Formats: sequence, structure tokens, C-alpha cells
Amino acid sequence: MFKVKILQLFDSFVLNTVGPYYRRLGKSLLTQGNDILGSETSDDRLVQCLRQVEAKGHKPQIGDAIFTAPNSVLIGNVILKQNSSIWYGATLRADNNSITVGKNSLIQDNVYIKATKAITVGNNSLVGPNSNLQGCTIGDDAFIGMGSTIKEGANIQGIVAAGSLVPEGTEVKQGEVWAGSPAKYLRDITPQELQILREYKQELLELAQVHGEETSKNFRQIVIDTDERFIKQQRGTEEEALQKIAELNFPLEYEDEEFIEQRVFMKQQPPMFMDSENLKSQQDQYEQDLSQFSENMQKYSEDYQIYEEAKKYFEQNPQAKANQFASKSEIPDDKPWSRKY
Repeated sequence: MFKVKILQLFDSFVLNTVGPYYRRLGKSLLTQGNDILGSETSDDRLVQCLRQVEAKGHKPQIGDAIFTAPNSVLIGNVILKQNSSIWYGATLRADNNSITVGKNSLIQDNVYIKATKAITVGNNSLVGPNSNLQGCTIGDDAFIGMGSTIKEGANIQGIVAAGSLVPEGTEVKQGEVWAGSPAKYLRDITPQELQILREYKQELLELAQVHGEETSKNFRQIVIDTDERFIKQQRGTEEEALQKIAELNFPLEYEDEEFIEQRVFMKQQPPMFMDSENLKSQQDQYEQDLSQFSENMQKYSEDYQIYEEAKKYFEQNPQAKANQFASKSEIPDDKPWSRKY
């Protein structure tokens, strides 16, 4: 929490003090440089964001859109409703009349819309890439195929195939498929095709949300994402496993961590002792032949078998004496037991 407060104070200081100071300093240096150059001066100017260009007192209203591409051009009285999206290279010119894009509608790449008359794109509609719309009306759930041209006064409520030219004043009713240049009625859309179009629109909506989140990140978020990707590349498999377990809120101690790292390592590597007998039995790679381990492990294994036998005997004969069983061997002191084995 304390670190967050420090970062907030730092951001505020940069925005309110450092930034304006350097801006004033830059303007002063630019003016002095132009005075020195005289007739050779070059008046470079910063171009404003093309997504919001005011024209004739109207400014685009894009606050409800889910995604507006950084290089899209929105001029004048453009209204984007909830979850609408304007993709890369699209141009919407509403300097003479209004352009309204309905809810969940998608204006895809390099679409050109010119409001010679007021243009309305209905809800849940899709305008394909490289299309050209001029003073027309697009209804709800309409689909305009890529590379299509819709002339002034046309009313599109149905489906226009890719590359079609819809003449002025043409009406395409809901459920109809039109195609050609000039476009003519082809047939009615099938329920299967309608379902495919709905699924396609939904996929594009989800993709638009992803693009919107990425293009709206500030400089600090981009730096953090870059650092996280770098750390992930440098992180080993054991560290990833431990981090995943920590995210699941499992309690971890030193011994647990070492055990998990060993399991991860052994899962990646082939069994240490893969002889013909192990291959035939297809045993688990963690259940290895104890004879390959140290002498201590063998001694403990033998004593454990004796313990199991004794336990079973005393359960059946509670009156028996304990001196009937003795350890077969003793563990040498010069090789103490280690949990590493």
C-alpha cells in the first residue's frame, strides 16, 4: 500500500510539475530556433488524435465504444453507442450530417463512411473491411460483406454479399441476400448461415475488447507488461510451479519447496534407472529400484520390513514378548541418514 502511494505521488508530480515545465522549455527553444533560422524555418506542429476531430461545433462521442483503433479517423458528429467498435484505418466523416453506430456493431478495417445524409448503423450489425457507405441506412442485425459499396438513400436490413454495389434508393429487406454489381436479390438466408454470422459477430466483439484493452494502456502499464514477459522468459520450471502453488494459497515451507522442485525435475527427466525389468513392469518413474541407492536406504528398508512383521505378530499375539524380533543390521554411524536420499 505504501509503494502504491509513492507511485501515485510520483505520477502526480510528473504530470503537474515536470511535464508542464519541459513543455514550456521546449516551446521556448522552438521559438528561439525559428528566430535563428529565419527564412529557413520549418513550423512543425503536433497533429491531434484523429479519433476525435471537431467539425462545425460537433465532437465525436466515443465514450461508450468498446474499441476505437488509434489510427481510425472520426470527424464531427459521430456517435458510438455501447460496445460498438471502429477498427484500424476506418474513416467516419460526419462534418455535414450525423453518423450513429448502434450497440454491439462493428465497423471493420479501412471502411469509409461519408454522411452526405444522416447515416444510422443499427444494433448488432457488421460492416466488412474496405466497404464504402454514403448517406444510407443500415438496420439491426445487418451484414455488409467486405469491399461493398452502399449508395445514398439505400436501406439495408438484410445481407449484402462481398464486393457488391447497392444502387441509390435500393431496399434490402430483413433475411434477404443480395449480391452483384449492381446488387440484386439472390435468395433468403438459411438458419444455419444466420447462426454462423451471429457466432462470427460474437467472436469479433470479444476480439474488439482485447484490442481495446491493449490500445488503452498507458506508458506505465506497457512497461509493467514488458517486465512481466521478461521475467517469465527467465523463470525456470520449478519457479513457475512454486508460483502457481502460491497463487492457489497452499502453505509452503522449505522442505515442501524442495520436494516440489524435485518432483518437477523428475517429471521432466526420464527415469534414472530405466533397465529392461522396469520397462516391462511399466512402473511409475518415482518408484525406483532401492538397490541403486545408498547402503543406508537398504538398511532402513530391511528394518522397515521387520517392523511390519513384528507389528502384525503382536496384533495377533498381544501377550508375546518384544525380544523375539531383532534388527538384522545396524546403520553405520559414519554414513548418517539424509532426507536427500
